[in-house]
Amino acid sequence: ISAFTIVFAAGQIVGPTVVGWIADGPGGLARGLVFSACALWAGALVASRQRPLAGSGAGG
Repeated sequence: ISAFTIVFAAGQIVGPTVVGWIADGPGGLARGLVFSACALWAGALVASRQRPLAGSGAGG
């Protein structure tokens, strides 16, 4: 669980920094928001493809 916490914390630091850097470019805030939406979509896709843990009793 601690590894997931560290990865989550890193994302909380890196994400806004990267989007701010993108938003400062020629596309403005719209490009930063599109990048954020794409990253969120990619994360949701990865999460939807996860298999349940063995012995957890979750999922059909």
